[in-house]
Amino acid sequence: MRALISTLAITLLLLSVLACSATSDTQTSPVPTSDEATQPQVVAGTFHSCLLRQDGSVICWGSDEDWLGDEVGQSSPPADNFILISAGSMHNCGLQEDGRAICWGSDLSGQSSPPADNFIQISAGSMHTCGLREDGRAICWGSDQFGQSSPPAYNFVQISAGTGHTCGLREDSRAVCWGIGIDGESSPPAQNLVQISVGNWHECGLREDGRAICWGDDEWGQSSPPEQNFVQVSAGDFTPVACEKMVV
Repeated sequence: MRALISTLAITLLLLSVLACSATSDTQTSPVPTSDEATQPQVVAGTFHSCLLRQDGSVICWGSDEDWLGDEVGQSSPPADNFILISAGSMHNCGLQEDGRAICWGSDLSGQSSPPADNFIQISAGSMHTCGLREDGRAICWGSDQFGQSSPPAYNFVQISAGTGHTCGLREDSRAVCWGIGIDGESSPPAQNLVQISVGNWHECGLREDGRAICWGDDEWGQSSPPEQNFVQVSAGDFTPVACEKMVV
């Protein structure tokens, strides 16, 4: 089992490094105008990955099945154009130019059935999904077993969904998390952050000075970042990745 976990961690690590040259699914990006090309983006789920191309189309590869072996289609994206995509455990969601969300893959808990709101950011978790509206309010759908789909009434500038919890970055740069908190994953430090990323049972944030801070489960050292300056951080299932500089 640990060998399987290690293999998954290495795979996610390689994909996250590749994603350093694109936009992160945990960052709010402005909606491009009609004459601007979509920013390429790479996202990875549990057993699948997806790529958002410059023309707005999406290609995915890997498993199309859920844990029971039933085909759910997480690696079979619709023929729509998107400006942002986010990969969950066995589903994906994307935002179109008009802010409308479209999801595909497992919908066992309703995580692939978005409301008819317009969003500026979207984040797919394990069994739930959250979107950020233009007014800063977070809307979540799917499983709410641990309260992960019941965001507090704050205005956020960024949102990130994990396994049984979610975190948002408020306008005052403070992180707020809700949902399960067995390993302290829903108890962020009282520090100002410029970016946040939620993993399986841990989170990582980026401070203004470029230092990464993480909290939650640290069984594999995933919450003990090196003392370096970074420009982006991404928390995977068990292995977070931070980028020292953007690849051009």
